[in-house]
Amino acid sequence: MRLLCHCGTLRQAARAITSLYDAQLAKHGIRITQYTILATLGRAEGVSTSQLADDLLMDQTTLSRTLATLRTKGLVEADVGDDLRMRFWSLTPNGSELLRACESDWRAAQDELYRRAGKRHVKALDAQIYDLASKLIED
Repeated sequence: MRLLCHCGTLRQAARAITSLYDAQLAKHGIRITQYTILATLGRAEGVSTSQLADDLLMDQTTLSRTLATLRTKGLVEADVGDDLRMRFWSLTPNGSELLRACESDWRAAQDELYRRAGKRHVKALDAQIYDLASKLIED
């Protein structure tokens, strides 16, 4: 069903794309939301919860719940900062290993999305959505 609401339409697309990635990552026991956090930490370890939330445009409460799940699975760890309320997150060796193991399946999801929607179209849409998000968070 085509919606009149731009937000609703974007959420429909996000759910459809999420299911494509989740299907590829299922054999590893993680979802794309968890993979994205692992991949982000794989590029910049020792990231505070608030910085990670800002980078991912995520609510801190939702991020904290997901990080707790990843910590329970032994994939991430947190160091306490000078302020005992601050946590600085990084991958554990198991988290790094899982991230490497998932890469080919993540790439397969990317390729499937390109195949279904057209690589040029997906890349253009990605750039437009990123620009839109950047403009909205500036305010």
